[in-house]
Amino acid sequence: MEVLQIGRDRATVRLSEKELILLVSAINETQEAVEEWEFSSRVGAEPAEAEDLHLKLRALLDSMKASFTPSES
Repeated sequence: MEVLQIGRDRATVRLSEKELILLVSAINETQEAVEEWEFSSRVGAEPAEAEDLHLKLRALLDSMKASFTPSES
């Protein structure tokens, strides 16, 4: 991970594909392992926020993979 910019409530980072896969997998595993009633107190976010981030990161990863896959002719 490369930190590009740090602000008061936002950071800009550059992630490798492997790091992105790690984050997507970690969020998925957390969603599977932590009960909804205790999710926010254990994770620090609501389940819906985690799901939204998971979907966005997954879409980013899919886009990243599609962008660099040789097209079939």
